[in-house]
Amino acid sequence: MEVENNYSRERGAVTVDNKKYLRYMGEVQITKRDLPADNKVNVIARVVKKDCELIEYIKPGHLFKLKERRDPNSE
Repeated sequence: MEVENNYSRERGAVTVDNKKYLRYMGEVQITKRDLPADNKVNVIARVVKKDCELIEYIKPGHLFKLKERRDPNSE
């Protein structure tokens, strides 16, 4: 994965580690708190603000699903 979209990561950012993270390249995360930009991490999506409170329920080993938002103007 190339280096791109290296924005600051607000709570709810969906990120993927790029080639600068070497063996961790391709790992996906959802941020539980605001984090600064990192040139090794690409921001690929974000959880809509009204659903960010649900992030706290995600624990290691729990399954969850992200759905694409159809209306980009809704929050």
